[in-house]
Amino acid sequence: MISGLPSAALPMLLGLVVLNGLGEEGGWRGFAQEQLQARHGPVRAALLTAVGWAVWHAPLFVILATFRGFRPAVLPGFFLGMVAGAVVLAFVYNAAGGGVAAAACWHVAYNLSSASAAASGTVAAVSTAVVLLWAVVLLVMAWRAARRGAPSPLLAGRRRAGSEPLTLVS
Repeated sequence: MISGLPSAALPMLLGLVVLNGLGEEGGWRGFAQEQLQARHGPVRAALLTAVGWAVWHAPLFVILATFRGFRPAVLPGFFLGMVAGAVVLAFVYNAAGGGVAAAACWHVAYNLSSASAAASGTVAAVSTAVVLLWAVVLLVMAWRAARRGAPSPLLAGRRRAGSEPLTLVS
């Protein structure tokens, strides 16, 4: 047991990774990102996946009392957050060599740090701001790489399907 954690914390975290993390990430990164990335590249794939992912989460605005309390003005911010999350998750997934488990763990950690009762106020705001900034940095790096004809940093050194192996030196 880990000192300071209730005895039920580890089984709960494992359950979240399996149900929430692997359940979503198996489809969004393991299938959608992978298929779209082979056809459109990692940035477009992340953006397209974000649209589907946002639609997937839309029922939460009816199901969850906390979401029902959001004003319509929150929706653009919600969608921007989904886009940022999809970009970062594309990077995490590719950095793990197509690892759904890495994306699932990141997803659960982010949910716990930004959308749980334990993570209200400053913790949630900082967590969300870090993801938004990380996504902006990745997109700027991807744009600069595209201008140079270099591989996207969202691939994190992973080979794009149907392309030549990536090298560190051109």
